[in-house]
Amino acid sequence: MFILVIVSCGGSSSEPEDSLSLATQTPTQTPTQAAAQTPLSDITTLNYTRFSDDLISEALTLQESKLSTRESSVIAMLYPVGQFKTSGGFGEMPFNTNEVVLTDSQINEILQTVEQWFQKDSCMGRDSRQIEYTLWQYRTWLEGGADTATMRAECPKTRVVLVAVPANWTLDDFRYVLLHEFYDAFQQDLETEGVWRERSDMPNQNTVWMVEGAAHYQTTWVSKELQNAASSAYIDEIMLGAFNSAQRDGTSIYDNPPDKAGAGALRLMIRRGLLDEATIFDASLFHSCDRELVYESGGPDITFIRNSWHLITKVGNAYDFNSQAVQ
Repeated sequence: MFILVIVSCGGSSSEPEDSLSLATQTPTQTPTQAAAQTPLSDITTLNYTRFSDDLISEALTLQESKLSTRESSVIAMLYPVGQFKTSGGFGEMPFNTNEVVLTDSQINEILQTVEQWFQKDSCMGRDSRQIEYTLWQYRTWLEGGADTATMRAECPKTRVVLVAVPANWTLDDFRYVLLHEFYDAFQQDLETEGVWRERSDMPNQNTVWMVEGAAHYQTTWVSKELQNAASSAYIDEIMLGAFNSAQRDGTSIYDNPPDKAGAGALRLMIRRGLLDEATIFDASLFHSCDRELVYESGGPDITFIRNSWHLITKVGNAYDFNSQAVQ
């Protein structure tokens, strides 16, 4: 059973408090959930949002209960931002600039907590200069009002999640983004070196759409469970997202948002018997670089998937692949 440590300021996103309180929670799990996981480390969440620690704990506990194993240590910075100001503003990082809501003292408290966490980490703790540079990056984003929604693998098993929360987000919006970034943090092989990384740099690589598509797929599944939705609701949402993406951005999987198109492609792989859905749910698809080493991007099966993921049609009130895609 994992321990979720939440450091919370306790205020709303528009009026954050100046002080922090530390709450250590041991979530209750069913015997089935406890048996399904072998966590090796804790999750630390710095919560400055208007959403309660309990709501965050509920979502992360449910998601972690689905994993076959977990290797990563994760620290998350969840913080409010104000109104949109300008597009970009952070170099090569895909963040826009929003009004800053956090106070200087709160930013300092966040970074001090992260620094202490890094110093205790078996990998990051070996390189003080890497810690200094990484904290400088985070300070730039926090002080600049960056609308982050990202996971950073600072070491192979040291993962950092940053999520900036605007005032108009609903609880469902927030938990979807949170779960998506945490799924990325739980993908174990993202920093593995070797031939798979060479293949992931090829024009016809699988890595981006499989990594992001699986995050969208599993997150949608967990989100619908949190909402007590019908058992097939996650499939309906995945298919609708893929359909709309193809209608808007065309048929190339590389020209579409990789999460929506990728989830559609993974769904087609499942329908054609190429992939066990359970490996997405429990993240075991990302233990040994299967996306490039098992599912060869130049092979006929994956070529067909890339060329057919968009073959979706409306059937009643739902969307499904047409006969050409699943024959």
